[in-house]
Order: sequence, then C-alpha cells, then structure tokens
Amino acid sequence: MEISSFTEKGIRGHERVLTNRPLLIIFGAGNKGRMLLRTLEKSGDNSGIHCFIDSDPAKRGNKIGNLPVLDPDYLTTLPPHSFRVLVAVGPGYAQVRERLIDYGLTELVDFEDVCVTPLPLADLDKDFQKVCDRIGGRTLFSSDRLQVLHQFAGAAACLPGDAAEVGVYRGGTAYLLASVCSARGKCLHLFDTFRGAPAVAERIDFHREGDFADTSLPEVKKFLDGFTEVLFHPGVFPESAGGDAASGSYCFVHVDADMYRSVHDSCAFFYPRLAHGATMLFDDYGFATCPGVRKAVDEFFADKRQKPIYLPTGQALVINLP
Repeated sequence: MEISSFTEKGIRGHERVLTNRPLLIIFGAGNKGRMLLRTLEKSGDNSGIHCFIDSDPAKRGNKIGNLPVLDPDYLTTLPPHSFRVLVAVGPGYAQVRERLIDYGLTELVDFEDVCVTPLPLADLDKDFQKVCDRIGGRTLFSSDRLQVLHQFAGAAACLPGDAAEVGVYRGGTAYLLASVCSARGKCLHLFDTFRGAPAVAERIDFHREGDFADTSLPEVKKFLDGFTEVLFHPGVFPESAGGDAASGSYCFVHVDADMYRSVHDSCAFFYPRLAHGATMLFDDYGFATCPGVRKAVDEFFADKRQKPIYLPTGQALVINLP
C-alpha cells in the first residue's frame, strides 16, 4: 500500500475496517512498523492500534510508545475476524504472509501488506495522469516505465535540439513525448515502419519480422492529430532518417526498437547528434525477451566515455556528458 493511502479517510479501500474499529495490529516492530504508526498518528487513524507483533524474539517484550511488542502466536488467542494485521516488513512480506496463512488468516480480509512506498508520479503530477488515461490500450509500457520516460523527457526538454522516438508502434509513448515536447515548443521525430518489425538477427533476437504489425501510419497520425510539432518518418530506420532528421541535433531520444540491428543503428545515428547533456533512453535493455537490445547498447558504448545506466524498470539510460 502506498503512503498516499493514509489520508483523512484512513487506509484507502478499507474505510469499513476503521469505521467498525477492529483491533489493528502492526506486524513488524522495526523502522517500517514505527513509520507506519507515525503515519497513522499524523492522519488521526491510530486509535484502533492494539499492539505490535514481531518474529524477532529480541524485540518482543518491548514497547513502542505505549504499545507492547508481542509474539505473532498472540493472534491465535483472538476471536476470528476481530482484528486486522497491517504488515509492515518490506521485502519480508512473503515469509510473513505464509505464517499468517498458516494461522488460518485470509489475505486482504484479515491481513495486508501496508509497507509505506513512494508516491507514484500520477499522485504528484495530474498532467501525467491525464496522459496515462489517454494512452491506455495504445502502449505495452507498464506505469513505472511510462513514469521514467516522462521524467527524463521532461528533464531534457530544456536543452537545445529536437526529441525522437524509434519504435512508435500504436503511438502511446509518442503521445506522451508529444505532450512533453509541445509544452516546450520542441519538435518530435517519430521513426517506425508502421507495418511491423523489420528484418531481425535470428540468432540474437526473439522477435520476428512482422511482429507489432497491428498499427498503421494513418491510425497513429490520427491519434496524434492534436500536436503540430510532430514529424513522421515511415520506413526502415535509419534509411528513413533524411532531411531535417539527419541535419538536426537531439536533446532526448527514446529507443524502443526491441531488436539488435535497429537499436545498434539508433546508437550510431543519434550518438554524434546528441546535444551536450542529452539523454538516450533504451527500453527492454534488461528484459530476457529482448537480448539484442542489451547486446547492441553494450557493444556500441563499450569504447565510449558515456556508459549505460541500468534502471530498476529494465530500461537503460545514457547521458551525453563529457
């Protein structure tokens, strides 16, 4: 459960629990459990907290504030469904979950993971949420990857040069980038066959020629019709990158090409055209289903001073710094 769950309404989705006031028991007497208690105290929803429980014998018998720290077996002495366990142990949740299920408790009925986590960008940036709502069904990106894309594109938009995306598919991430670029008066170049994946390196890539063919140039153009500074470059990249695309410089490049040759060609084309401080963001770098992406990026930057930075989302970032 995210920290934003703790509001004046109480724990999001469980107002009934707080209204009926069962015993609330915090599993975890470490820092995460203490921070959960403080969060509830700040929101005024701590009156139902009965005690802490913890698997560590060294913590049992102590008190946190006025609340005792008890053995988890204490739960077996309570009437069924008379309490709710708020589990605040972070990565240890899976082990705690097994123990509580062994007690005969039901997840999301008798207990839940409420470890405080960072706020999602959608809670901080309503414009980002609107974009996500608009592109639903037109991208294969998870929300965390969209968040990374939005943040780095926005940060780079203050630099000189245009923005670009290689691998547009149905236009979901292109719409996100266009919304960022239009706010800064930036031009966005979009490169794709708009007919599916081109030829692949069969000994490297898992994808096959013709994958992602459920799109078309007219369809994507219609979807992005509200943005004026968007240039489409249909065809096989980099042969499709002529004219202004070849002569310009770039502050941000998103490479979502999935395959070895396309990613390697993207590196070779854009690297010498990057503005100082510009960013290249590679999708699928850490995904086992796209081994060609990591191979292409690592090979290209092996002798460069800039090195790919691997992100927890599976994306990789290259910043053009001296």
